[in-house]
Amino acid sequence: GNADDNTVAKFASNRAGAFTSTEIGMAAPGDGHKGQSARASDDGKIADVRTMCGDDGYLDVAVTSALARPGNRWEYLWANLSNEAAVPQGKLSVIVWGRDRSSYDADDTGLKKLLNYSSATTTFNFDTDLMAAWEDGANSELVPDNGNDVFEPRPFVLLQFGDEKTTVNVTKFTIDKVDYTADLQILDDNEFVWWPEPLDFGKYTVYVEANDAANNKGDHTYSFTVKERSPFVLSLLAGWNSVSFPANPIDRALHAVFTNPAVDRVVGWNVTEPVSPWRLATRVDGVWTTGEEYATLNDVEARYGYWVHSTGFVTQAVKLSGSGDRATDGQPSPADIPTDTGWNFVGVVDVDGDQTQDDAGETLRNSSNDPITAAEYLGNYTRAYTWDHVNNTWDVVKADEGITIGTGVWVYYTKDHDIAP
Repeated sequence: GNADDNTVAKFASNRAGAFTSTEIGMAAPGDGHKGQSARASDDGKIADVRTMCGDDGYLDVAVTSALARPGNRWEYLWANLSNEAAVPQGKLSVIVWGRDRSSYDADDTGLKKLLNYSSATTTFNFDTDLMAAWEDGANSELVPDNGNDVFEPRPFVLLQFGDEKTTVNVTKFTIDKVDYTADLQILDDNEFVWWPEPLDFGKYTVYVEANDAANNKGDHTYSFTVKERSPFVLSLLAGWNSVSFPANPIDRALHAVFTNPAVDRVVGWNVTEPVSPWRLATRVDGVWTTGEEYATLNDVEARYGYWVHSTGFVTQAVKLSGSGDRATDGQPSPADIPTDTGWNFVGVVDVDGDQTQDDAGETLRNSSNDPITAAEYLGNYTRAYTWDHVNNTWDVVKADEGITIGTGVWVYYTKDHDIAP
């Protein structure tokens, strides 16, 4: 059975030594296992039955074939007689005990014959099924999975056979019927990855064949789609709007971010620059300029809020960076928002990058898709406001309320408190 090593060793040791023929057929004291008996097999013949221990109890197995080989070697074929119980997969231990032909008297009466027994154990891995990456399992995974959309031109295509206990060999790996088996890289035990050259937008079909050390085989076909990232769209009302970006624009320059000519002024506030915290830029004849009384504002960052003035009711689409393009991005680093004592104008940043497309107006969520509250995002703040563009009023941000993507938040701290979104 698949009992622990100590139990197996105890069972075997209790079957080595001098026993009568009756004693060896019974469980030795304290070993916790049933002994052997004779019973009818399916064909009606009496078979020598042994009992295996499994996770769900005991299994009765019987000899269906026995062959004697030269040199005191025997070969046995066993059959499972427990119709409702399957032999458990995984590590199995086999215990063998036997005796020679001699015997001797246990005492002077000659009524009790003792036989010399010896035992031995061995283990093997019983495996009849490939635990594949495409099957449900705690450690099995396909990335991207079937039907997933991918917004990265060079995605990792990952095959993780984490629930398979033996070595897996991927024998065939094709994308749209083109064989890339030789291009698969081994990341870890039973973990394979393919990193393509930049892919065109569209649907890709993957076909995989694999086997394990017991030559259990499996194959699977699935698909994923590479898509262009949707832009982040701000809805701007006529007048002043308090906005932010959940990720940095791909091109952060003002002329690249605010392409709609209705946007004529952008104002930023940086409390960490006490001499001139206000930064302002005005568009004149298509050119962004800054007056001498304000600090220069040339670009925008995700971690800050901005006042944006529009001469009409317009939308502004901005292409933002995603969670990371492995081919072109620099070293990833978590976002942080430096703050100082007093009022700070901060942005709503989505660190995991899954709300950086057409997600303006949505509640910020974590990687488990749970809403992030103001207290979780802003920390120990004194007061926070957002600007209601429609009603032209300030709204108090309560600690247990969610934080909205695309808004700029005015938050007051009584002491330094950097934000880690």
